[in-house]
Amino acid sequence: MHVCDEEKSLGIHFLSLHRARDRAANYVGVARQTIARLLSDDMPRLDPGEDEKRDRGMVMSEEDAAAIRPALIALVLEKKTVSLDTLLHRIKTDNPDWSWSRSTLDRALKNRCGIRFVKRVHDYYARPA
Repeated sequence: MHVCDEEKSLGIHFLSLHRARDRAANYVGVARQTIARLLSDDMPRLDPGEDEKRDRGMVMSEEDAAAIRPALIALVLEKKTVSLDTLLHRIKTDNPDWSWSRSTLDRALKNRCGIRFVKRVHDYYARPA
């Protein structure tokens, strides 16, 4: 706030009191347009110290679980590699009207079922254990 100290020591205002946005921009050190954008009505405001929280919870109905469970069990019983892609492909072949994407399926399995898929990078040069 060195600008305020200079104004006080000199006893003058560098900018007129009627130019509030220009004064605020000068004090804060940002452009006047930034102050105008922050004061506009379509800018969302939060109380100081309040964090914006989003509900990322998934709502998985029994119908959705009834579609996922048999596909997962079938892949395990067939001794196939179970990945998000293979599981989603199996669900879509069994239920043609399935609309979830790969990331939605991953989020639902992680949040509601506790199942996590981890991306592994194969190191072909590593020695076998």
